[in-house]
Amino acid sequence: MAKEKGTAPLMNIKSDALIQLNKALDQLTENGFSCLEIIEKDYHYESSINKGQEKFKLLYYFGKKGLKKVIQGNISSPLYNEILELISEEYGLGLPSGGSVYPGEVGGERGENVRVGDAAEGGGYGDSRVNGNLSKLGGGHSSGRGGENYIEPDSYIGTDESGKGDFFGPLVSAAFYVDSIQSQERLKSLGVRDSKELSDKQIRAIAVNLRTEFEGKYNIISINPARYNEMYPKILNINKILNWQHSKAIEGLLEIHKIKTVITDKFSKRELNVSFKSEHNDIEFIMLTKAERYTGVAAASILARDTFNLWFERMAREGRKLPKGNAQIVEVAANKIIEELGRDALNNFVKLHFKTTLKLK
Repeated sequence: MAKEKGTAPLMNIKSDALIQLNKALDQLTENGFSCLEIIEKDYHYESSINKGQEKFKLLYYFGKKGLKKVIQGNISSPLYNEILELISEEYGLGLPSGGSVYPGEVGGERGENVRVGDAAEGGGYGDSRVNGNLSKLGGGHSSGRGGENYIEPDSYIGTDESGKGDFFGPLVSAAFYVDSIQSQERLKSLGVRDSKELSDKQIRAIAVNLRTEFEGKYNIISINPARYNEMYPKILNINKILNWQHSKAIEGLLEIHKIKTVITDKFSKRELNVSFKSEHNDIEFIMLTKAERYTGVAAASILARDTFNLWFERMAREGRKLPKGNAQIVEVAANKIIEELGRDALNNFVKLHFKTTLKLK
C-alpha cells in the first residue's frame, strides 16, 4: 500500500496548533481575559475570548503551509492590540518558522461556555522557613486585622503554597517581595488578604493586578502532576517537596533583591533548605502559623492559588472539568478518566500517592 504523503507533518502541525493556542489562552487568562472551551473545526482550533463587554475569537489554522493565527474582532479596539501583543513571539508564544498573525472578520460560530497549565514552570523537577521572632526585628511597623496587632517588617519576602491537599492538580508555591510600607498599602488597596477568604473570581482579578504592577517581585514554582509523581517516590514526603519548592521560589527573588527577612506560612517543623546556605546567614527565616495575615504572604497565597486554579481552567477548556479538594467526588472524576483513557493516564492528573488512588476501580 502506498504511504500517504504529508500525513505525519500535517499531524505535527495540528498538534502544535493546539499547544500554541493553549499557551496563548494561558497568557490571555493571566492578563484578565475570559477564555472559553477550545473548539476543533476541520482546519483550525478556535476559542472565544472576552474582557468586559468586548468579544473576540482566536483561531489557529493548521495546513500544508504551516500554522496561522487569526484574531477576529474589532481591529480598532485597544483590547485587540493587547491580544496581539500578548500572543506575540516576544512573550514566548511565537509560531514555528513561517507562522503569522492575521486580523480576522467579526462574526463566525461561537463556542459554548465552558479553562493553564503549569504557569511559570522552572527547570529541574519544577515546571516555571528558620524559626524566628518578629518582635526582634528592626524597621518594622505595627499592623493588624480584626483587632489583632502584630509587627510587620517594612521589607521582606512572604511565601505560601496551594494544592497540598488536592488529589487533582499541581502543587504550587509562590514567593512575593514587599519592598516598603507603601507597597503593603498598595497591596491592601488591591484587596490582598488570605486567599482562603476570597472567591476564585476575586483571586483572579487581584492576581492579574499583582502580575502587572509587581513584575519582578514574585516567583512562582508549579509542579504539574506528572512531575510531582516523578518526584514523590524519590522523596516520599510532600513536606520535603514543599521545602524544596519554597526554597526555590525564595532563591529566585534573593538573586535580584537584597532581603533581610523571609516569612513563610508554616507547613512543617523542618527548616527551609535555603536557610542553611552560608550566603544567606544574614537573612532571618521565620515560619509562622496563620502567616497570611502578613501582606506579602497573602499576596503569595493569591498567586499560588491563582496558578493552581488556572490548571483546572485549562482542563475545563479542553473539555474535562475536574473537582478540587479530596472529597468523594474526586473518585468519580478519576474513575471516569480510567474508563476513558486508561489507568496510566491518571499520572497526568492526580497525586498518585494519595490514599484515594487505592479506592479507584
